[in-house]
Amino acid sequence: MWNRSQDKAQPLIDKGARAAATPEAAVGAAEVVIVNVKGGAVATELLGAAASSLRGRTVVDLTDGSSEQSRTTGQLATEHGADYLHGQIMTIAPPSTM
Repeated sequence: MWNRSQDKAQPLIDKGARAAATPEAAVGAAEVVIVNVKGGAVATELLGAAASSLRGRTVVDLTDGSSEQSRTTGQLATEHGADYLHGQIMTIAPPSTM
């Protein structure tokens, strides 16, 4: 698993999660990749950084954001050989998308 904040990752590591130094390393070590960050653009950026490791993986994106951003993230994942499922956690969509 990878997290931008070591203090947020540590409780999971303490329970047995294996830490990765980069998003690419985390993706490369997983069959199923779960993305849960604030904002679709961030999800796209992180998956873009790990693009070379996406082939053959399943990406489950729980990130909030617009439908357009979800399609962009999904396109990036599928273009790099991953299956993609967007399952946004219940949040209120930005006003510009309503």
